[in-house]
Formats: sequence, C-alpha cells, structure tokens
Amino acid sequence: MCITRPDLCDESEFDGFLAALSSGPPDYFEVRVRGLSDRRLVGLLERAVACLSATAVLANARFDLALGAGAAGVVLPASGLPVEDVARETPRGFLVGRSVHSPEEAAAAIAAGADIVLLGPIFDSPEKRPFGPPLGLDVLDRLPEPAVGDAEIFLVGGIAPEKLPALSAHRHRVAGVAAIRAFDVDPSGASAALASW
Repeated sequence: MCITRPDLCDESEFDGFLAALSSGPPDYFEVRVRGLSDRRLVGLLERAVACLSATAVLANARFDLALGAGAAGVVLPASGLPVEDVARETPRGFLVGRSVHSPEEAAAAIAAGADIVLLGPIFDSPEKRPFGPPLGLDVLDRLPEPAVGDAEIFLVGGIAPEKLPALSAHRHRVAGVAAIRAFDVDPSGASAALASW
C-alpha cells in the first residue's frame, strides 16, 4: 500500500507521482493530504482513480469525499468515526479501513467489520515521533491469527525495502506493508520491492 505524504498537494507534482507508480501500481493507494479544501481533495482522489485503474484508491478519514470521487474506500484514523457507522452509511463493497496502534485495537477493528487495518508505527518514523516510540517487532506476535473474511492487516511506520527481512517471521499474520517515504523516494522501485515481499 502506498500512502501519500501529507504535503503532496500540488496537482502537477501529484500527477507526476501517479505516473511514476502507474508502471507497477500498488494494490492500495491512500490519498492522505492535509490542508486542502474538499473540492481540491476530491480532485486528487479523482486523478488517482483515473490513473491507477488496477489499484484500490482510498481516502484518508473522509468517506463522503471518497464516495464523491468514486474511490474504493476510506481509512479512518484511530480516533475517527466508528467502523460500523461508516459501513452502514456506504454501499456494499466500499472498503472501510482503520488505523490502529496496538494488536488489541487491530482485533477490535476486525471485530467491528473493518476491511483493512493499518498497524503502526512498527519502526521509527519521523512523522510519528511526537506520539511516542515505535511499536517494534515483538508486538507482531500478539496480532490475531488471520481467519477467512477477516480484515487485511498492513504494517506501517518506517517501512522500507531493507526492513522487510526483519518482518518475514510475521508474514503469515499480515496482508502486506504500507509506506510513505519509500514510495516518495522511488515510487516504482518501492512498489516492485514491497510487492515481492
């Protein structure tokens, strides 16, 4: 999963980023840009939907804007709207994700019906330093064992291709990884490296 950096709000830069991803698009693409009007955010979502036709485009927090832009779903912040409420207000097949910060929160999100769960930060991440230390690898042993129909769990926070071997022992518990900086540095390279994990 590729997550945009929060300040990727210039349309031409955004289009260039999408073009760099289009040769090897990720499974999921979360538009997580801050400080934009609703109209401009919908515009970015629509650009992503049009460019990444094989990718599920997700909005951050705003399920209403995701619906308006024809996106596949939303990722709700840990303190955001309840998963059940959003699922009830959206059409069948609309993906509802939740960002969480512990295995217990992951289990609760799955029980609430989340389709996608982002657990992190696993490793050190500059954006998350004000909120405390990273979770580390030991926390992954406490993740729920996956069952048919459960949410897809993605690990996020400091994820880079060189960190993947350290996560391999826990591969059976997660659907994949999500990254911001790795894609920002080398969009197509990161997509290929992370997809092969």
